[in-house]
Amino acid sequence: MNLIEDIVLFNLGKSTSFNTLNWVGSLQYDQYIIGSSRRKNDIINIAKITSIANVLHSAQKRGRKLTLRELYYHNSWLFKSQSQVNRIVQNFSEILQIPRISFGLFPSPKGIIGGRIKLIYKNSDFLDVEELGVSGATITDIFDPNDSKYIIKTNVKYLLVIEKASIFQYLMEREIYNRIPCLIITGKGFPDISTRKLVSDIICKSGITALYLGDFDPHGINIYLTYVRGSSNFESQMAACPSIYYLGIHFEDTELIPSDTRIILSEKDRSTLKSLIEDPTIKECEILCRQCKLMYEHNYKCELEAFQSISSDYLVNIYLPSKILKRTWI
Repeated sequence: MNLIEDIVLFNLGKSTSFNTLNWVGSLQYDQYIIGSSRRKNDIINIAKITSIANVLHSAQKRGRKLTLRELYYHNSWLFKSQSQVNRIVQNFSEILQIPRISFGLFPSPKGIIGGRIKLIYKNSDFLDVEELGVSGATITDIFDPNDSKYIIKTNVKYLLVIEKASIFQYLMEREIYNRIPCLIITGKGFPDISTRKLVSDIICKSGITALYLGDFDPHGINIYLTYVRGSSNFESQMAACPSIYYLGIHFEDTELIPSDTRIILSEKDRSTLKSLIEDPTIKECEILCRQCKLMYEHNYKCELEAFQSISSDYLVNIYLPSKILKRTWI
């Protein structure tokens, strides 16, 4: 094991270019190093860590940025899946207590923002998101989550955080921001770190009210929790947004929708709901906990698209204006 430690310390300490392909390929012939299949696995795991550190260090020296997917393809032969790369990078972030962006890594574009907002950067450049029209702006194209030196200019009152891209597009096409003074943002399901960080920055820098709109189902509530508290890793907790309110769909709202649009809960849904009911964050909010219990007791879920069975524009013309005017959020 001393030999392994020497290899790692030498390559990480000196930040030399290390040819892991030749090294790992030679292990099957070198019984002195291998000794056992367990030791071989240990060495291969160290090779994975070293190779990722090597690629990141090289990118930093050149001033380049990488996506996690690019990082995987630098040594795809060494990894069984993308998740192995993600796990190692997450460990780096937690051990060093710095976000992934500090390594020169950024996520593939995921989140989108639309509405009346202008971002003014430190070099005096600016981006007027409203000018981009109904397509909105891809968040990683306009926003560096490691750079707080920009100004947010907006005169809206609300930030609508939308669970699904389809509903985001529906609202943008109907120019919801001209009916309600709002910005719209979506993480297309579970949001990435850039989307959550931008949501957090908008709330902190502008002081506007943030409202989450998602399906009435366990998946939608879990996505809401991801915005509220982030996930378990260090970097994600930096982008937590505990001040987001839960606008809907609420159980009471589903009574407006024809019963034939309701979907029976699966066993997986019911199991997830049991966990949610016992979740500390949910238990702290009695009203939200009751929403989960009502979903479980009545054994159905409901999607936002179901409002279109009433009218194609019911969501944008009646449901959202009414909910916001009456301030019926949790």
